[in-house]
Amino acid sequence: MINSVSFVDGKRFCNTKKDYALMRKTSDRLCADYGLNVLKNEKQDDRYNKYAASGLYKEIMKDSIDYAATTAKDYNEFIQILQDLDYIVTDRNNTLSIRREPYKRNTRIESQFGGQYSKENIYKRILETQPQFSYSPEPYLLVNRTYKNYNDIREKCYQNKGSISYLIFQYEKLFGINRENVLKSNVERITPELIREIKKMDEYSKQAIFLVKNKLNTDEQLLNFEKATYEKINPLKSEREHLWRKLKKAKTDDDKKQIEDKIVAISKQITPLAEEIRLCREIQRRMENIKRMEVHQKLEQEKQDLEKLNEKTKKEKGRAR
Repeated sequence: MINSVSFVDGKRFCNTKKDYALMRKTSDRLCADYGLNVLKNEKQDDRYNKYAASGLYKEIMKDSIDYAATTAKDYNEFIQILQDLDYIVTDRNNTLSIRREPYKRNTRIESQFGGQYSKENIYKRILETQPQFSYSPEPYLLVNRTYKNYNDIREKCYQNKGSISYLIFQYEKLFGINRENVLKSNVERITPELIREIKKMDEYSKQAIFLVKNKLNTDEQLLNFEKATYEKINPLKSEREHLWRKLKKAKTDDDKKQIEDKIVAISKQITPLAEEIRLCREIQRRMENIKRMEVHQKLEQEKQDLEKLNEKTKKEKGRAR
């Protein structure tokens, strides 16, 4: 027995939206007259809205923007990298928006991710963060470099058991590293999903290299290093802020270019120090998670040992009877 009616394909028989609306209205009235249910159809836009509002979609988009900002040598290359990642970029009225096909709605990145992602702050970030490697859209180079570097560092750190760097790799799966995902990825082109996996591997490699290079094996050594780095970076940051203020007051293009060159030069000193501070914080956070996990594992093991002991005691009592 028919108990519902749906006009999913009604648009195929209508010449205009007005005709379709009239057909749908008539259909709904007939259903009501005969006690039938009307199936409400989920539109493509609704499905998109659910995905676009999801944490995963926004997280991958944010990763892509971060990758482009830290990889580009200038703003034009930043836009090019996003386009290589299949984003459609709209740069209008000092507002930057992006989207990916087949989705039709733009995301204003400053509104979505905060003031740090305004066009002005992205421009500053590109100037202040000079990339170590030149950008290449060739995915094989990116994957091979990342995977080889990660494995080489991992093997070295495994030789120093008990160090912080050893623990980082010991718990790689726990914190979302899956090397096989990188190799299985479609490397015919760079995708945001591939960038996401590679960023994880690069981050682990950076942390381990940093620890080994500076011979940091304990929490205390890590804290002391962070404190010393702050003392180096603070005067440089003050000098750069002074240059940014001068840049706003500059009247000629030549003056602006000279100040921008100075900002880039001082940023090349600040960037490695800021990266060391960031790595210190990330390693401290990771170590706290590892310690919590170790306590949890210890408690679980004690629980299992106690259960085994109780079971053994019951069996011995049973034999004694």
